[in-house]
Amino acid sequence: MDRIIEYDVDVQLINVAGEGDLHYMADFPYGMALIAGYLREKGFKTLMLQYPTWIKGEYEGQILDNPAYLYGFQVNFSNYTEIKALVKLIKTRNPNGRIIFGGPFIITFYEEVLKNDPDLDAVVLGEGEYTTAELIELLKQDSPAWKLTRGLAWRDENGKIIVNPPRPAIQDLDAMPFAARDGITDGVYDFEGKYMNDARITTSRGCTSNCTFCAVNLSRKLQRAKRWRGRSPINVVDEIQELVERYNVKLINFQDSSFDDPGKLGFKRNRIICEEILNRGLDVSMKVYMRANAIKDDPESIELYKLYKEAGMDVVIIGAEAGSDYELDLYGKSAKLADNYRSLRILNDLDLFFVHVGFIMFGPYSSLSTLRQNIQFLRENQLFYWYPSFTNGLILLPGSAIFDSMKREGRLLPRKNFWEFSDYEFENPLILKLAQHYQYLRTIYPYIDVGSPLMLTVQNIITRLKNKMNQRVAIACESEIEQFKHIFYRNKNILNELGYLGSLENIERIEKDGLEANLMLSSEPYFGKKWEVAVYETQEAYETLIDAINAKGFGLGGLVFNVELVKRERQTDVYENMKYKNR
Repeated sequence: MDRIIEYDVDVQLINVAGEGDLHYMADFPYGMALIAGYLREKGFKTLMLQYPTWIKGEYEGQILDNPAYLYGFQVNFSNYTEIKALVKLIKTRNPNGRIIFGGPFIITFYEEVLKNDPDLDAVVLGEGEYTTAELIELLKQDSPAWKLTRGLAWRDENGKIIVNPPRPAIQDLDAMPFAARDGITDGVYDFEGKYMNDARITTSRGCTSNCTFCAVNLSRKLQRAKRWRGRSPINVVDEIQELVERYNVKLINFQDSSFDDPGKLGFKRNRIICEEILNRGLDVSMKVYMRANAIKDDPESIELYKLYKEAGMDVVIIGAEAGSDYELDLYGKSAKLADNYRSLRILNDLDLFFVHVGFIMFGPYSSLSTLRQNIQFLRENQLFYWYPSFTNGLILLPGSAIFDSMKREGRLLPRKNFWEFSDYEFENPLILKLAQHYQYLRTIYPYIDVGSPLMLTVQNIITRLKNKMNQRVAIACESEIEQFKHIFYRNKNILNELGYLGSLENIERIEKDGLEANLMLSSEPYFGKKWEVAVYETQEAYETLIDAINAKGFGLGGLVFNVELVKRERQTDVYENMKYKNR
């Protein structure tokens, strides 16, 4: 059968993102970039396009003026309404184009979107490379058999949702092309020519853990995949080398669920990755995620961590999550509290990395006792300087084990819309009062949201100045760096003490007065002027250091993520107000 309409473009993959989620134009979801790389290798004309929702009028034209057989979107809990509106525009201009949704979260609400969105044609469940390629081929042939593509869910003419057999998971990740890097050559470079934006990369797919708050393994279970599938070390470093030599990328953000997977094999594999980076003479700064119980203090492990640093690993994020064995068990963590303490002690004592910590202060089963244990853990590990560490609440992901538990217990609160996160009933209403109070403080003290990313940026710079590729900067700016560190650590200690004392006083106040407790009495002494001054002084010292680095002829590539510069630009008004008040 001859096709009535032919398009120059086979597929558009469109990233719809808000201002807080999209920081530069090369910042595409990594899964979308992997699909684009595969489709292009197969010969399909593939456009990867950004759609920043706060300036969407400037970007609609490139989407509407390049009609395609297929339009693909990665859907999450925050961008669905904007995607739906854009899809309506696309269908008005190109009614024959097919619309598919995908991404790691869509598996939890695909039935709802298919029921409620008549413009949506299908949902990709699981990995998208093979499914999308097969789908495009059938659409180009104008074949009605596109609906039979494995890995799709779709809606028949009677509104019934059909789920096709699952697509088998990709077994040989080395056989897949590297992720597409659209926009990277047009991105932000410093005056030394170093690319300022971080590049994402994964060395594996899947996760060997079973955290109850996470839903990362849903697609794996659907596709009956192994718990963990890894790329070979050589293949990983080949991609790093391409990023360094072709794009002059200096900052690599590893997106693996945990870089230490899978157990002992993971450490052997990571050693080869690091040795290969060194053998090829690649200058990079890397960030990875690791489990607390994977950090050991035997001589072989310590030697490996030093190799990590030599290869360019500067930032390690540990998923500590809680300060009590009760909550660690509740969250399905493989680590015990002793592992959390040990991992931070080992890595901090090495003084090689910026060690950041993921932490859940408030959850549906939290008690005043667990809060006291949490603040004790945060204090002993000097983690109160970062406001979210003692104010983060558990986000309930559909499909997670703890979500299912809350649902069985009847503690999920009604949602206004199916695409939103579910709120939940706290077992103890005093915990809810505390959690809401800390979020309210962010609205009356805007410098809190300046200080949180600032403190992370500063520590990123300090640790990256120990990276051998930044040695010239460290030597040339030695006195300025030491002065900067003196100011930073002084204010970090101040924030640690303020955060701890304020949290402790709030717990004691609410224990004494219950729901009638006036928590604002603890606000100004701890989170008011003293907190603001510490943030302001750190910001001033940071600006002075950046100016000194630039004045001596060095760029910031390899030191600062461009995302942090963008955040600073967006908070200029708050910073200028602090400067006016504190001069």
